[in-house]
Amino acid sequence: MTRARAHIHTPARSRARSHAAARVLLAGAMLVGVGSLAGCSAAEGPVLPGTEARIAPAERIDDAPGDFSLSVTVFNAEVDDRTPESAFDRSLRPARYLVQPDAVLRSAVGPGVRPSMHPPYTRQLVQRQVDQLWRAVRDSGLLEPAQPTRIDSVDTYLPPPTGPTAVVEVAAAGERRAFSVPLDTGDAEAIAVRQLVDRLAALAWLPE
Repeated sequence: MTRARAHIHTPARSRARSHAAARVLLAGAMLVGVGSLAGCSAAEGPVLPGTEARIAPAERIDDAPGDFSLSVTVFNAEVDDRTPESAFDRSLRPARYLVQPDAVLRSAVGPGVRPSMHPPYTRQLVQRQVDQLWRAVRDSGLLEPAQPTRIDSVDTYLPPPTGPTAVVEVAAAGERRAFSVPLDTGDAEAIAVRQLVDRLAALAWLPE
């Protein structure tokens, strides 16, 4: 008759196995930690001890300045009794948009708009929408130092007799700049400003 052998775990053998398992777990944890550090370094760059609080999150680079304001006035002499506004793309229709530093959007539409107008209240924007507008302005090229479309002042500006034009005024970081951008040239700046106007029109709930 064959007797089954019982596997007896002595204290010494149990301790040896426990120590081996602990070493495996520790090695795995070290590998995970090294991988995490490598991932952080590749994505964000090394962070020196004690400097964590002074490093802003990456997305803050795209935040609008606290004093950011934007006004855009679109002129289009081709809009008249025979050619209504609806015949043009939304970005080419006469309108005035004003985004205040407190994120209030004001808007007015129609051939009678002027840069000196203070449009009625339209809506309160959230910070994300203001940041998107700021990025659109920044990426349009308008704020480049040698910008040929820059004008001295919107107060003395006279709209062109033909063609759609946007008068853009930007205030940010203590500076105020104004520009007159033809919208029908097809160049990169015209396209960028038309996209900016269309974004403002959408925020003002204007139909396409």
